[in-house]
Amino acid sequence: MACSRVIALHSSSTLGEVFYMPYATDFLTKERDLKLLYFIWLWKIATTAAIAHQFFRDKSPTLPYQRLRSLERGGFVECIQDEKSGRSFWALKRKGFDLLDDSLPVLSVEGFKTERIHHDSIVAAILLGDWLVQWPDRSSLFTEQQLRCYHKDYYPPWIPRSLDRRPDGFWKAYEEFIGALRKRLSGKGGALPEARKDIIRYVVGSSSKRGA
Repeated sequence: MACSRVIALHSSSTLGEVFYMPYATDFLTKERDLKLLYFIWLWKIATTAAIAHQFFRDKSPTLPYQRLRSLERGGFVECIQDEKSGRSFWALKRKGFDLLDDSLPVLSVEGFKTERIHHDSIVAAILLGDWLVQWPDRSSLFTEQQLRCYHKDYYPPWIPRSLDRRPDGFWKAYEEFIGALRKRLSGKGGALPEARKDIIRYVVGSSSKRGA
């Protein structure tokens, strides 16, 4: 019988929940691998550098890539390329998602693939920012992947239930500020696109909102 173990998906924040993960395969034997797969699911894509900083701090600089290649050979992740920037990212494959699926909250939409690599890479960079380096106290993130896939009954209480348009994610900082990101790309011709951040501030504990 496959064993189960309680793992905290994000040790310093409420970015992830604590859930039971059945070990359906002997290939994944480390809690770090499960957290890594969940991290990629949350953001749809992730760079080797982001994964290294999140899960392999103070380790050999070659270890993150070696582990990702092992997960790739096992059929859990794949390396994809953004045609606009030429950058490479790691994304889940069906096998990786299936390993997480039974342990995620009830999903209203099944999803794990990126449809817009360039867009998702910029959103992740804006939402995470310096928080990838050091997570602020009493702060949380809720990604577009969670907004899209989770049933609303599983949204945290600080996420507005009624939205005119689904944003690209939410921040909650220091229990005092809730911001929703809506990212647009501007630029014409051969000019490089510029990321514009449209942020709506939601007053904590209130349904009112104000422009940033």
